[in-house]
Amino acid sequence: MLEIRNVTKIYRPKKGVPVTALAGISLKFPDRGMVFILGKSGSGKSTLLNILGGLDQYDTGEVIIKGKSSRDFNQSDFDSYRNTYIGFIFQEYNILEEFTVGANIGLALNLQGREATSELINEILEQVDLAGYADRKPNELSIGQLQRVAIARALVKNPEIIMADEPTGALDSKTGKQVLDTLKKLSQTKLVIIVSHDREFAETYADRIIELADGKIISDVERYKVEAEKTKQGINVIDDNFLYIKKGYKLSVEDIEIINQYLEKANQDVIISIDNRTNEQIRRVAKIDEEGYRESFKQTDETKIITPQDANNFKLIRSKLPFFSSLKIGASGLRVKPVRLFFTILLSFIAFTLFGLADTMGSYNKINTSVRSFKDANIQNLSFTKYIYQYHEEWNTWLSYKTGLDNKDISFLKEKLAIDFKPVYNPSNYYMNIGNIAELENVRPDYYSQKVSGFVEFTKEELESLGFTIYGNMPTEFDQIAITSYHFEHYDVGGYRSPDGNIEIKSDVLNNYNDLLNKTIEILGEKYTITGIIDTKFDSNRYELLKTNTPTHDLNYYMKYLEFENVLSYGYHALVFVKPGFIEKQIEYLGNDINLESSAYAFIDTQPYGYYINYIGKLDDKRKVVMFDKNKSSLANDEIVVPFEFIIDELNFYDLPVKEEDIPDDIKNNNLEYTMYEYFNYSYKLLIDEYAKANLAEAITKGFNPYKYLDYYDVNDELPLEMQEEAYGNYLINGPGYLNNEYGDKSGITIEWEGKLDIINRYDILPKKPITRTFEYDIYTDFDYLTSVSTKIVGVIIPDKSIYINYNDYYQPKNIILVADELYDYFEKNVPGPFGWAIGRMPSSESDLRKIVIFSETNHDGIMYEIENEVSYMLRQVNNFIENTAEVFLYIGIFFAVFSSLLLFNFISTSINYKRRDIGVLRAIGARSKDVFGIFFNESLIIALINFALALIATIGSILLLNNYLKREYGLFITILNFGIRQVILMFVVSVGVALIASFLPVYRIARKRPIDAIRNR
Repeated sequence: MLEIRNVTKIYRPKKGVPVTALAGISLKFPDRGMVFILGKSGSGKSTLLNILGGLDQYDTGEVIIKGKSSRDFNQSDFDSYRNTYIGFIFQEYNILEEFTVGANIGLALNLQGREATSELINEILEQVDLAGYADRKPNELSIGQLQRVAIARALVKNPEIIMADEPTGALDSKTGKQVLDTLKKLSQTKLVIIVSHDREFAETYADRIIELADGKIISDVERYKVEAEKTKQGINVIDDNFLYIKKGYKLSVEDIEIINQYLEKANQDVIISIDNRTNEQIRRVAKIDEEGYRESFKQTDETKIITPQDANNFKLIRSKLPFFSSLKIGASGLRVKPVRLFFTILLSFIAFTLFGLADTMGSYNKINTSVRSFKDANIQNLSFTKYIYQYHEEWNTWLSYKTGLDNKDISFLKEKLAIDFKPVYNPSNYYMNIGNIAELENVRPDYYSQKVSGFVEFTKEELESLGFTIYGNMPTEFDQIAITSYHFEHYDVGGYRSPDGNIEIKSDVLNNYNDLLNKTIEILGEKYTITGIIDTKFDSNRYELLKTNTPTHDLNYYMKYLEFENVLSYGYHALVFVKPGFIEKQIEYLGNDINLESSAYAFIDTQPYGYYINYIGKLDDKRKVVMFDKNKSSLANDEIVVPFEFIIDELNFYDLPVKEEDIPDDIKNNNLEYTMYEYFNYSYKLLIDEYAKANLAEAITKGFNPYKYLDYYDVNDELPLEMQEEAYGNYLINGPGYLNNEYGDKSGITIEWEGKLDIINRYDILPKKPITRTFEYDIYTDFDYLTSVSTKIVGVIIPDKSIYINYNDYYQPKNIILVADELYDYFEKNVPGPFGWAIGRMPSSESDLRKIVIFSETNHDGIMYEIENEVSYMLRQVNNFIENTAEVFLYIGIFFAVFSSLLLFNFISTSINYKRRDIGVLRAIGARSKDVFGIFFNESLIIALINFALALIATIGSILLLNNYLKREYGLFITILNFGIRQVILMFVVSVGVALIASFLPVYRIARKRPIDAIRNR
């Protein structure tokens, strides 16, 4: 079944002379029998065996197995050839030390795709006298037992050929004989090829002996039997040297004669033995069998050996090592060098943990972070502000500016997010607060900020649906409001004082919501009656730190304060709730003037220093205007109307002479200087005094309190009439009555400008032609360069209430100009809407939260709506920081990934290189490179998965600890680090990838070697 033809093998060392191990050898082997290959060291006998078994490669010639030439074999074919037909027995046994006896034997079965059952393994162990040894480890066995294990491993596959390399070389004679006896028995049905240097064993056991020297066959003999010459009397003559007499036979006279003839031929003494032991030894030495035949050797006649010429019977069994067997074998390898394994996994998992943390930072996703933070913080309100975004090509950057929302924005938000948003209205761009707190010294500013974040319109049902509790009633009139429980806290600690000063409730008396209901407070100078108090479930305990008398400057305090400010600015807790329609009425009341204070720069260079413009308006019937040209009723694009104060210096108004009849007598009599400025103010005071004297009685009946406007009188003092008139005058000049007289038909400003306008007309002060000046403006949201144009002042605005704004009870002119409709439309298009922000209910589902966050990060044709709450401010800071440092964290992550990968790679590849002998053994017993790789990849995979699992747990734990630390120590709501599926996949891929590469490269390199080189660690 096995034949080699003209096989030559030459070893070519890197240094030295090439050595011919085999020189054109041709041999045929029978299907069964025991063939010994003898020769001295270096004769080529082991090389021949290795080539026959496919462990080594020949240079020329061919090996034919069952009619199939090996010329076209690849490495995998040779592996399958050994797996199918060959059972190898090595001199060094080559038992895998990590496995038990049973596992070593079962491995050979697994490679053939057969199940390694206990019954089958025990059966084969009984055949080699090792019954009960299946669970023993190799280090528990003797040398002879190890060799029998090797035989059992070879036999369990039921191979057609058994090849043994010096199977008795390391055994004592007794054990060696036992091994050869076993192999001899097997040779009755199989071909057994043995390489040995022991001629005695060869001559005793061999059916054929091939002897090599210098790579050539010097002898090839086969055993045959010499038939004895039988005499008539029962004496057999064997090879003319022995007489064989059967037991119980009696010699005749003729027999004695024959014996005498043999004795005459002898030239030395002859021993006739009847000792059984001696006779047995003689029979063995003389090779005489039980039948009296003598065994001898003669030149091998290979013509009698028939080898098949077709390969139809040549079938290979591709090794199929089951996954679990491969996994089990791989896992067993972890027991080798456990200390090194421990420290490798320890260092590697630490590095992988740092890699996971760095990648979490480097792959920071602000959408995921926002969603997680909003959910973790249990944010209840969804508030949006509006930003204008525009790309500036010259600067190569995006510019943004915060602006107000209008009704279109509110509708857009409702449509896109399916949430009922409410616009929040703040008529002032400055701070708006609640007033009338009696004991301000008790109100700690950081917490008791008195802040009003805006007016908003909610129904009772809408508030209750938010989980809020309403104490009292919702407003039903425009001068009624409902405040929040946070606002009530101010009065709880600071008491209450009514706007007129008549009612005062100390803080120790004001104990519950009912004590404040129906009381009047002032907001932006307007009086409102509190009809209800809304418990918005504000967690005031969270901000207890801010209530202390002494603020601290540590980070925790600062972070808490920032959070608190955003809670008030964009939550429900500092809102003032008003009747539906209130906001529309307020907008109508303010008219069509466009507020530029936070959205544009505008300046007109009138003398002496010019004026910054805060408002833009247009001509209408509601505002009193005096044109320089009495016939002018409209404005051209280059014409404007300004407040009278803007051109006072232009006209040298205060230096104008006063007519003689208008100078008071006391001034005349004392020859004092009297200017137009003094005349203006004097006439104003006279008109106020006249009005106060004429209308005091009516004011008193309507509730006017003179004591409030006289600082040096107590409420218990009786006031003379003239002092009451003075108080009414103070109210009209310096008090709320200047713009809005609650107790009469004219306000202070009306009285003032009736008189001043009369003077302007009588003195014909206004110019007859336009005043040309430069007008500069820059609308921030338009991002264009500053526009500077020449403009003509063609008229003046006569002041009234509409051109004043209340800044925390301090009335200040708007600094308004009136422009042509076209320019007005340009400003109207680009300046903020009337609403500071919009508020709605925050959805609870993560998918809806994600939709909202994505919406807020989307540019809607140059407009972005940003989420505002107690988390958003810090999120933006974190986003900016991490996004700016993301690349750094990316490289840090790569470094740790490479470092941990190198640790794993080094351990795995070193471990595999350490086991190159095992790889050679596996190949020798039939495993393909694929199976070998599978075993070591599984071993590597187990290490990698352990590392992955530990690193995963450590990374998640570290992130949770870090997030919780920031929340606990600094009171942050945000969840900065979000460990997600990306990190899991990345850590897994890197771990498995390293295991794959670290296994493949060394296994591939070793597997490319000839199995015998791997076994011998060459």
